[in-house]
Amino acid sequence: MTGCPPTRIEGVSREVWSCLWRRAREMSLPAQEASSGSLRHGEGAAEWSWDEAAGVLTVTVTRRPPDLDCAWVERRLRETARGCGAGTAAQVPA
Repeated sequence: MTGCPPTRIEGVSREVWSCLWRRAREMSLPAQEASSGSLRHGEGAAEWSWDEAAGVLTVTVTRRPPDLDCAWVERRLRETARGCGAGTAAQVPA
């Protein structure tokens, strides 16, 4: 299993952050609400870091199931963030 490039999500205010955590709990993701951390769930794993002052969340999927490609993973991250009111989501340049 391989990971995916980091996804940078801009416009993550305190309200957006709270919404994202509600969504994570609804999906039963085993993570503690913190500005940075990591989680493992099933065949997947991810790390995140939220810079509240800049309003930027960076999510790196470090392990994904082979039947999910990185484009799908990034698309889901973007959709979820936008659904919570985030501004934009773009892949971090390599």
